[in-house]
Amino acid sequence: MIHREQLWAAIANQPDDEVLRLVYADWLEDQGRWEQAEFVRWQVSLAARPRWDPEAVKVRWRRPEWLSGHPFLPDELPDLSGTPAEWAKQPFRRGLPAAIRLPNLVMFEEVEARLLGKVPIEEITLGAGCTLEQLRRLAASPLLQGVRRLILAGNPIEPLLALRDSPNAGNIRAIHFLRSGGAGLPVALEDLFAAPLGRGLQELHFRAGGLFLDNRLLFEALADAPTLLAFSFVNMALLPDQVRLLFRLPALQTVQSLDLSDNPSETGQEILKHYNRLPALKALHLNGVDIGMLNPLSMFWLEDGLVSRPLAYWSLQRCPLIIIENLLGMLLNLWKHPEVPQLTELDIRNSHVLGHYRTPRQFWTMLRKHVPPAFAALVISGHLMQPRRVRQLRNIFGERLIAVKESLPPK
Repeated sequence: MIHREQLWAAIANQPDDEVLRLVYADWLEDQGRWEQAEFVRWQVSLAARPRWDPEAVKVRWRRPEWLSGHPFLPDELPDLSGTPAEWAKQPFRRGLPAAIRLPNLVMFEEVEARLLGKVPIEEITLGAGCTLEQLRRLAASPLLQGVRRLILAGNPIEPLLALRDSPNAGNIRAIHFLRSGGAGLPVALEDLFAAPLGRGLQELHFRAGGLFLDNRLLFEALADAPTLLAFSFVNMALLPDQVRLLFRLPALQTVQSLDLSDNPSETGQEILKHYNRLPALKALHLNGVDIGMLNPLSMFWLEDGLVSRPLAYWSLQRCPLIIIENLLGMLLNLWKHPEVPQLTELDIRNSHVLGHYRTPRQFWTMLRKHVPPAFAALVISGHLMQPRRVRQLRNIFGERLIAVKESLPPK
């Protein structure tokens, strides 16, 4: 008789073999756990899809438990009690427990003994309370071999120094810098990109820069970065004259997802003018950025009425002002050209959304007629809009209107 632990161990030893995960889903179904089997299959499927894929958008908003795995948390997470380690808020990756937080590396040997060869750890969030000696012990651990995503919550200099040449870190594809304000970061990045860890990266995410970080020095270091698929520069005091420098970086020419949220208000319009310099871009996050009177969707249009290059995903959360009819009007113009790539999700939660008092009924009728099947979600803060306006949108978009009731947490 096959036990769960045997299947998990097999997956831990071959974490990229999706067939083994589907075998595990079949085993769950044989045990009568149909809902969890469906959860595993969907997580495997979603891992291969970009976030703007229509099916991925539908699952994210209509079946959030298939992302979080919260219904299965009590029974499915190996015990880490008695150690500083803890499971991430959303610990599942491709159907199995895989994301942990290490506030420090005290008792790391015990954590390693409980997890190594038993579950496929793919993501580690590393806290600030780690010594260089402890970090080198982590770098020597085979537990690191399956890690794909590394999140650095403290000063990144010593973690990069310890990990950059480790053969066990060779599968890391994404690094998040939650504290990017150190003056030594540009030099640390130069050393990283010259090392095996840096050359294999596909995603870089910077957050919370400070007065001691010169973005231009950071851009100089990023000139040696490998080509990327995703890039974030959030709350980094990005100035308008730095936007063009950022968009000219070779590493960003293959970026599909870009997050420039929470940068100064005067930067928003410059981003909208120049984002089309990035030929592979599909998703743009401008949360908390003032886009002024420029409607981002209007940037799709040339003087002769042709579409230039629309994106598949826009996040405009916490924008100071959005005129809803203007936004929907540009959507309508876009949807009249079904031959071009289509928008699948537009997120305007917690934005200051205003509407015209008198909008011709023909406008709403035409809009309803042209909503394409590929459009999966218009996300709003329903409690911040007039009930009449919400009803109008519901009448047009049906279940594709996601009216979120809770406010976003403050940044």
